[in-house]
Amino acid sequence: MYERLLDKDKKPTIEFLKDYIGSQSYSNLLQFEEYMNNNYQLSKEMRFPFGNNYGWGYKYSHKSNHLCYAPIGR
Repeated sequence: MYERLLDKDKKPTIEFLKDYIGSQSYSNLLQFEEYMNNNYQLSKEMRFPFGNNYGWGYKYSHKSNHLCYAPIGR
């Protein structure tokens, strides 16, 4: 299962991420996103920006400004 998050050609699904990080971590991620949505016009995008050292994650932006990156599974 771990290898899948380091494969740039296989974008993980939301269902896979829920199973991979667990229900508590996924709940924390949703709470973070809710807070960000309440304070910014949040854009969320699944990315593979840093190569095999980090794998997949979410990029959060406000308009054209990058706010943060949340790596998943590493």
